[in-house]
Amino acid sequence: MDNLANSDESVLSKIEQITDKRADFVEADLRSYEDLERVFDEYDFDAVIHFAGLKSVGESCKDPF
Repeated sequence: MDNLANSDESVLSKIEQITDKRADFVEADLRSYEDLERVFDEYDFDAVIHFAGLKSVGESCKDPF
């Protein structure tokens, strides 16, 4: 799940190259209750790991909120 604020779906093919598995992907915003409800209704999770920051350390430090 990613809102693609500073990324794009091309990373999925790179993950697949490394793992030999295609990751499920949902374009959604963690800050949106409706998006979260849709994802939790669609998928059955055993666990959730939340990586909250932007992928760029510089961007995360510049705008932590």
